[in-house]
Amino acid sequence: MIIEFQNVEKTFADKKQNVHACRNINLTVEKGDIYGVVGYSGAGKSTLIRMVNALERPTSGTVTVNGVVISELQGQELIHARKDISMIFQQFNLLESRTVYENVAMPLVLNHTPKAQIRKKVRQILQFVELSDKADVYPSKLSGGQKQRVGIARALTTDPSILLCDEPTSALDPRTTDSILNLLVKVNRELDVTILLITHQIGIVRKICNKVAVMEGGYIVEQGDVKEVFAHPRRPITRAFVETVVEQTIPETILRTAAALKDRSKAFKIRHIGGNICDTFLPDLKSQFSAGFQTLFVSVNEMQGSILTVIGLQVIGDAAQIDEVEEYLSEKYEYEEVEL
Repeated sequence: MIIEFQNVEKTFADKKQNVHACRNINLTVEKGDIYGVVGYSGAGKSTLIRMVNALERPTSGTVTVNGVVISELQGQELIHARKDISMIFQQFNLLESRTVYENVAMPLVLNHTPKAQIRKKVRQILQFVELSDKADVYPSKLSGGQKQRVGIARALTTDPSILLCDEPTSALDPRTTDSILNLLVKVNRELDVTILLITHQIGIVRKICNKVAVMEGGYIVEQGDVKEVFAHPRRPITRAFVETVVEQTIPETILRTAAALKDRSKAFKIRHIGGNICDTFLPDLKSQFSAGFQTLFVSVNEMQGSILTVIGLQVIGDAAQIDEVEEYLSEKYEYEEVEL
């Protein structure tokens, strides 16, 4: 592992009460992950990510980064550990009085890097983030997406192994968001940087993350591989998030029509993760069973190289015919009955 939270609690004390920002956090980020942490405002996401570089320290438990319990480090040891951990922010945090070149060079200047090395590194990084022609431009002349590219470039100058992303696209429009997400994937794959990303937008997790943790009330309530969590959400908050980007609701008009046959049918919602089954699913059923079938709904979604298919199916026939089909579905798919 490269980041590990073990039984982490974080409590803030104010004048009236203690605020439990993080509760019993156990989380492991492996080298090479793009790990998304998703939750609504106040869930504890920002506190969690700030404990990775010791901007916040746990009240109890340990945060281990690159084999070192970073929550216990002080002084020069902490400064040294932080050189391997960079962070980008929602509001970019650029110095408006400095050019793009000077903003990107800032971490190297603070590390007393020789000027020749700074020039070489900044040019390389600006080319990587596709801003070579903006080196002498001031941030006020940049678009939001360009500003975030500068922020990413600045974070990469020290060759970190970990990049922390605090709501990195919340201030951007959808098209610009996609370009920044593509850049983060490029950072992960080409520079071998592990990324821990917090967001309230589950669509971002779907697009680029391979793992996800869902936070609610300071707790991690669900975590795992993105495609498994999306295919089999267990907690209500996870289902609510997933349903905003993976359509799983049978339209009411179609349900009302199907309800006319409810005395001699059952409706099911079937989920399948893997290859696309749309062309074969219904023909296979029709070839094997004497029941009638009606497709109520189909949703096909790509994530992490796999296809998540959700199918609403009405099975029409007598009790024995329907039971036979349901037994088959239980052996091959995850499914649930839909009330008509």
